[in-house]
Amino acid sequence: MRQRRCEFQRLHALFREIVMKRWTIGSRKRQQADLRLDDATVSGLHADLVLTDDGRWMIEDRNSTNGTKRCSNGRWFAVKQAYVLPDERLRFGAAETTIRRLLQTPDQGGGKGEADATVVPWRSDLAVGLSKIHDVAEFKRNVLFVLDLIGSPAKHIIHCGVNRRPVNPFSFMVFGGLVYTVITTFGLTISALVKIHNEEYSRIPGMILQSIPQFILFFTLTLIANVVPFFIFRRMTLKKRHFDDFMRLMAVVNGMYWMLLSFIVLFWNEFLISVIRENLTLEKIMEKLQFGAIYNTYILSMVIVFYLGFFAVVAQKHFWNISYWRTLWCCGLTSFAIIGLLALISSPMILLAMAVSAPH
Repeated sequence: MRQRRCEFQRLHALFREIVMKRWTIGSRKRQQADLRLDDATVSGLHADLVLTDDGRWMIEDRNSTNGTKRCSNGRWFAVKQAYVLPDERLRFGAAETTIRRLLQTPDQGGGKGEADATVVPWRSDLAVGLSKIHDVAEFKRNVLFVLDLIGSPAKHIIHCGVNRRPVNPFSFMVFGGLVYTVITTFGLTISALVKIHNEEYSRIPGMILQSIPQFILFFTLTLIANVVPFFIFRRMTLKKRHFDDFMRLMAVVNGMYWMLLSFIVLFWNEFLISVIRENLTLEKIMEKLQFGAIYNTYILSMVIVFYLGFFAVVAQKHFWNISYWRTLWCCGLTSFAIIGLLALISSPMILLAMAVSAPH
């Protein structure tokens, strides 16, 4: 009876070894772990990664010095043992990675691999966002996400920028940029959108294609400009945050900017087209009591611009985890830096235009 029990225990252990895989996670310098992280805050044998027999991933901390954490709703929580997703963000000490990236290393089970402790590159999210330009369902999700951001900006900015949910940050940015460039390129108005007929929907893909050059220009300049606040905030706050996470956060901010600016442009186009169509002077506008429309459009524009500034401050405040006063100071410094760069870049073109237009 005892012999059968021992045999059963050996078979059970063998079965667990086959269906349950286990890797050790630790420091690269100690050369003891199966999956290694190049960071001084990672212990020699920091944690265990387990693939259970039902196909789930589990992290078990091995009483490490600096602990193991997981990211949930933009906040980090210490864990001793927890089931995690393959792309869920984890921290071993200060080294941040995911299970997928841990296992995408050579010799993953033999102890010779070295894991990459960086976050998921923002360029991969950008590629996914660009690949879904033609997806109507994705467009609807991004439009509905605008309402979520307006209602609770702090919660949804971090949730989307850090966890990439409920939409891809760069998908949101791409759709916002496309909406803005189409409206500005073709001078669309509120009344034109309301009166659009079913047969006119076929024109929309052509309009999008024609606005692609302007979109690429705006999109590229925006990505370049996003680098400026990252270095200013990192220098002024002395906080270390990943550039990839910051670019995802700014993608949400930029997408919101473009969506709301599109709303302003629609109203101003409505007013300007009515003025041009009827060839109205300022006196005629006053006589026909159209000043109220101008006033309302101006007030609406100021409210939206103020909200956009508030939106940017809230995003940076919660991302860098600093006070509102320091956030305002850094945002102001960022604005001056961007204005200075634009002036520096545009000054040669302005001087050239002045030289050409000057009488000889």
